[in-house]
Amino acid sequence: MCIASDRIDEGETATASITCATDGAKIYYTVNGESPTASSTEYKGTPFNVNNLDVVRAIAIKDDPNFINSEVATLTYSKQKVPTPTINVSGNSVTFSCKEPGVTFYYTTNGDAPSTNSDSWTSGSAAITGITNEATIKVIATKSGFSSSEVVSRQYITSSGVSG
Repeated sequence: MCIASDRIDEGETATASITCATDGAKIYYTVNGESPTASSTEYKGTPFNVNNLDVVRAIAIKDDPNFINSEVATLTYSKQKVPTPTINVSGNSVTFSCKEPGVTFYYTTNGDAPSTNSDSWTSGSAAITGITNEATIKVIATKSGFSSSEVVSRQYITSSGVSG
């Protein structure tokens, strides 16, 4: 059995379709993550709408004692994660970069975990200047329709460079 759909971004919908290679089998499905049964919605060949929060599960059942029910097929929609950003140092300047274009960097210089309430940069590489002492820099990258990146941390020491 196969469940297919296009990629879905946050807040969008797409259509899903289900196929089974066994002639005469009926396909039943759910979109709430529950295991489907013969009492679930029967798929009759028409693609149906799904969104990025749906977990589609389907089973094929043939009313014939020579056949057993198929395994439950599952298609889970989840957000793609932003790649982990990079922290680079050049002289007294610290920059952030990310392989995913169009991200927003959120950072702290006091060692606290960054959040969307932290200082931010929204274009290309971001640069922090004016750090005069030691600082623990932490950064995440975010983008609409994606899960936030992992937090990256670097210790910055103006007199001897960066470690960590």
